[in-house]
Amino acid sequence: MNLAQNGDVAVTQDWGLAAMLLGKGVKCLNPDGREFSTNNIEFLLEEREAKAKFRRGGGRTKGPKKRRLEDDQQFEACLQDILTRI
Repeated sequence: MNLAQNGDVAVTQDWGLAAMLLGKGVKCLNPDGREFSTNNIEFLLEEREAKAKFRRGGGRTKGPKKRRLEDDQQFEACLQDILTRI
């Protein structure tokens, strides 16, 4: 986070980290190939908070799905798209 600069690309599953990086002008995507943007990060952070509150109350949430070949292809396509825009 501290070394990231405007124009860098980061891959992270952490939505909070992605929000901070977006504020620094870093392009962010998750390992499944979904790009984080200023348009969707607020919703994702609200969703994270709602799920954390649910778990604190004793609820259980599902973990990540098993990785598929389509995830690899989507990640590659998203990364290529970001790199061509930079």
